[in-house]
Order: sequence, then structure tokens, then C-alpha cells
Amino acid sequence: MKWKVVTAYLIGCAVLVGCSSEPGEYPVSGKVTWNKEPLPTGNITFTPVSNAFAPASTKIENGAYSLRVREGEMKVEILADRDIGKKDPVMKLAPREMYIPKKYNSATTLKATVKSSGNEFDFPLTKD
Repeated sequence: MKWKVVTAYLIGCAVLVGCSSEPGEYPVSGKVTWNKEPLPTGNITFTPVSNAFAPASTKIENGAYSLRVREGEMKVEILADRDIGKKDPVMKLAPREMYIPKKYNSATTLKATVKSSGNEFDFPLTKD
């Protein structure tokens, strides 16, 4: 049972965070802003247009992100949510909403071409 947990962790780390370094993977970084302010927290995913390999994803913190991505043309999806009400006294959680428009995630129009160098991509997101 313990090996299953370790295996799941390693696969999740490699796919979601990009902690492994595969041949053809290159450093990618940049800034994400929401209405000209750094996006406080969120997630960014680079998905190959060709679907030839798995997407790479990481967290956005204070508008910055950094990960390793395979070379090629990518669709970029950005997600973020926030509290929208009072915390439930029993569950101790506030209701949350996804506030980034679909054109930046499920119906993304964002793209990036990852090359062997110079992979700094900034994404200025706006409500409109």
C-alpha cells in the first residue's frame, strides 16, 4: 500500500509541478496580472496543441510562476478562485468563485511557443 502512495506522489509531482527534468523540457517563467495587478494565487497549465505529451502545470503566487515544459506550441490555461462570502460556522469555509473568464481557461485564447531558451511569458488578464 505504501508504494502506491509514493508512486502516486511521484507521478503527480512530475505531471503537475514539473519536478522531473525530461529531455526536451525547458525552463518557463513569467508574470500573470489580473486587471493590471499581480494575480494573488492561481494555477497555470501549458497543454501541447499536438497532444503529443502530458500538460505541465504549476501554481501562480503573487503573479509569478516558474516550471519546466516540453518544447512546442502550447495552449495556456489560467485558473483562480476567491472567497465570496462569510465562512460557514460549521464547515469553517467560505463559498468560492472562479473569477477568471473562460477565454483564459476552458475556452482559452492564450498561446505560447516553448523553445530551448527565452521562455518568459507574461499574461495580462482583464475582466473584459
